[in-house]
Amino acid sequence: MKGNIYIKALEIGFENQTTGISFSKVVEELGIEKDLESPVFACNFTIWFYTNFYNPDAEASVKYNSTGPPYITPVTLDELKEFKTEKSFIKGEATQKYIDYLELKEARESSQIAKMFAYASIFIAICSIIVSPIVSNYLSESPTPVIVTENRDNSNDLIYQKLTEIDSTINQVVKDFNQTKLKQLVVTAPKK
Repeated sequence: MKGNIYIKALEIGFENQTTGISFSKVVEELGIEKDLESPVFACNFTIWFYTNFYNPDAEASVKYNSTGPPYITPVTLDELKEFKTEKSFIKGEATQKYIDYLELKEARESSQIAKMFAYASIFIAICSIIVSPIVSNYLSESPTPVIVTENRDNSNDLIYQKLTEIDSTINQVVKDFNQTKLKQLVVTAPKK
């Protein structure tokens, strides 16, 4: 397995946090059996594993120093070999590290997506700035001229004639109304 084996080991431990998982099973899932042939890597990975995974029997072999990180001596490394098939459980601090990693990974992915949208927006804005004047110069249309033609069917004359008739009718109605009102005013006017 390629990639960060420590993150992957935390993921495996997180997935098995209630059932537990053995050191050997983690090594097998990570595919690092050959890497553990190196005594330096074996010591380093074993220290890391038992620092982040709790096994009550193996806990006595991990040495804690008040001023530094936990450590394993060559003697205690041999002691831990007998616990490699026993189940260990991911510790709370290691779980928090894994959750922090997941949140950071998600934030980076969101950041990358936002960055792509920003680049796309900038590209569209630049294209519109460049293309707009070019398009307006080549595609501009002059106003369509209005051509006035003579009306050949006399419909305007008929309309004018009808409007004139309506106007004279309205004038007659107003005149009759005014005369009737005037007579009423004279008849009803108070006498002195």
